[in-house]
Amino acid sequence: MPRAGLAAVVRGAVGGVAATAAMSIVMLGARRFGLVGKLAPEEITEDALDAAGVDRDETTEDAVTVASHLAYGTGSGVAYALAGSRLPGPPVLRGVVFATGLLLVSYQGWVPAARILPPLQAQTPGGRWTLIVSHLVFGATLGAAVAALAGHSGEHPA
Repeated sequence: MPRAGLAAVVRGAVGGVAATAAMSIVMLGARRFGLVGKLAPEEITEDALDAAGVDRDETTEDAVTVASHLAYGTGSGVAYALAGSRLPGPPVLRGVVFATGLLLVSYQGWVPAARILPPLQAQTPGGRWTLIVSHLVFGATLGAAVAALAGHSGEHPA
C-alpha cells in the first residue's frame, strides 16, 4: 500500500474511533433520558450471538457489543478516509453525508432485512431519533477528525 494510502487508513481508523465514541455518548444519553430502551448495537449483537448459538452472560454480551460497534465504526472511518474526498462540500458535511448513507444502508436495508429491527419509520420515535442524531454526530465528528488529522480542513483530507 502506498504511504499516502496507509496514512489515510490510519486517519480513518482514528477518526472512526473518535466518531464512534461521540456517537455512543449520544446513544447512552438517549437511553439515560428514557428515549430508548435497548440500543440498536445491543440488538444487533444479541441477534448475531443468538444466531451463532453463543452462550453468554450480560458482561460478555456488553463487551462484544462495545467491541463490534467500535470495529464497525473504525472500519467505516477507514472507508470514509479512502472515499470521502469524492463527496461534495467541506469535511464535516462530507462526514454527515457519508454517515447518512451508513444509516440508510443499515437501518433501512440490512438490519430490517435480517429481521433484527424494523425500518426507521416503524421504530419508536425515540429509537428513530436516537439513530438519526447519533449518526449525524458520528458523521460530523468523523469528517472533522479526518480533516484535522490530515492537517487541514480543505477540500481533500483523505
